[in-house]
Amino acid sequence: MPHRLLTLGSIALASAAWFIFHGIDIDPTKRPPSAFCQNDLGAAMNRGGHQEEMLWRGCLIASDATTHFKRYTTALPYRRTETRSCLACHGENKPAPSFAKMWITYPKVDPATGKLLDFARAIRKEVNARYGAALPGLEDSAITSLYLYAATKAGQQHLTYRMTAPTLASHTALNLLKKTASPDCIAKFDEKGWPSGERAKFIVQGCNLVTETSRYATSLPVKPWQSSLTCQSCHRDAGDRENAGSLAHAAVLLPHMLSSLNRAIRHDDRILMCFARSLNWLDLGLNAPEIQEIIVYSNWLAQMNKLPMGILPEGRGMPALQDTVGLGASFMAGERAYNQRCVTCHGPSGWGISGSKIPPITGKASFNSAATLAHREHLTGFIYYNMPPMPKGTPPVLSRQEALDIAAYLSSFSRPEDPVHTSVITQAVKRAQTNLMQYLGTVGSDIK
Repeated sequence: MPHRLLTLGSIALASAAWFIFHGIDIDPTKRPPSAFCQNDLGAAMNRGGHQEEMLWRGCLIASDATTHFKRYTTALPYRRTETRSCLACHGENKPAPSFAKMWITYPKVDPATGKLLDFARAIRKEVNARYGAALPGLEDSAITSLYLYAATKAGQQHLTYRMTAPTLASHTALNLLKKTASPDCIAKFDEKGWPSGERAKFIVQGCNLVTETSRYATSLPVKPWQSSLTCQSCHRDAGDRENAGSLAHAAVLLPHMLSSLNRAIRHDDRILMCFARSLNWLDLGLNAPEIQEIIVYSNWLAQMNKLPMGILPEGRGMPALQDTVGLGASFMAGERAYNQRCVTCHGPSGWGISGSKIPPITGKASFNSAATLAHREHLTGFIYYNMPPMPKGTPPVLSRQEALDIAAYLSSFSRPEDPVHTSVITQAVKRAQTNLMQYLGTVGSDIK
């Protein structure tokens, strides 16, 4: 017995020493081998991060869907058990469209419902039809992996979206579309060309949502905070402006890895985040038709701008400007610059002017603390490239130093709390504080 204990002790000590010097192999980049996927994805796997792991899984699922979706069929007595591969039909040079070519045609109009069907729902519908399976959730990791795989394949081939029919809309159809479009959308479609085909009315509705959000959004339009913003308040020119969150750019860049959440964000996820953070609305949910309508409009813009997937466009997103001029940012200088250049449109301290269509940029009716522009570096970039409003192609009016200073000044004011991640009590306290400060500030400006 002593010898056995001594042997076991020696093994335990040797094992402990090995782990101390070598560690435990928990490399998250290890994945099931697949010669097909290695050849199929190639350079797309080079970075080896979380998004690439999901991409690898998407390829594995596409080549063996039964294995990866079996958890939805195991308990069902009528399940089908044959092995199926998506790529047997949807691979390159197969009779059905490839994943890449399918990607650029979604959202489609579902003939069964007359509603838009995006790629995630199409996958879910196909799983149910092929396997007799229960419906996976829209955010199921397998669905998102296939979604990412299809977008990547379209990017590798630099394809462009196909949202509008190649033929022009008839005179009657065009008149109907014009009657339903907002004034800003009429101007945008007159500039770009009016959409035609089965998606046309949805493209127009998507533009309406961007330009007059509260008027056209009907799915649970509940706001924990008052908001005077529309999507166009940040995504300027009906979502078609560089350096101002171009929706066309979003269409060719999403899905992508969002490091703050450590997950790949799909287009529908990102729009929901905008509604919650920038517009202060409660979560509409992935089933809200508004989400698909904004997506189809964004994809249409990308098509009309001839943006290929897989190539990073210039002026994408909300650009972040750090202190690159060496002088830092001055609150006092920002207050002076704001009062000289901005107060006429945006009102005292950025709270907005009653009855004006120009949005408030601080205070109770502005975007909340989780929005992209609540981060000073992004607010600086937005101010520099977009304020004051000028025609496309016009060089910035403000200097970078002025943009830095104005952003520092505006960042000192209260704004709504993030309604998704903040308790109701904290929101109520912040609401009372913001209302009081805005009231006192307005009264003070009136006295002057």
